[in-house]
Amino acid sequence: MKKEYDYDNLPDFITKDELTELLPKALEEFEDFVRGEGDEEEYLEMWVGDKAFDLNVWDEEGGDRSGRCSASLYPTFETIRSDTGEPWRETDGEQWVTLFSWR
Repeated sequence: MKKEYDYDNLPDFITKDELTELLPKALEEFEDFVRGEGDEEEYLEMWVGDKAFDLNVWDEEGGDRSGRCSASLYPTFETIRSDTGEPWRETDGEQWVTLFSWR
């Protein structure tokens, strides 16, 4: 497992304190993903207080965990669903911080 983030160079959407709180759970989820089989990608919702983030775990080889895998954290934003008109949270795919990689 390789650490990819730098506390001194974080994107604006997350603070050092928020990242510190999220890291143990993110690492646990990533280790479970790497040891497992199945989908090549998963998004997992993570919270710090009332702030939501999406953890993306990804297998670049397509699901067999034989190549590089990574875990990145994305901010989310509130929106309204077009089909139901209800509040919804979406991933902001324009920003992220890669936390860990394997291989």
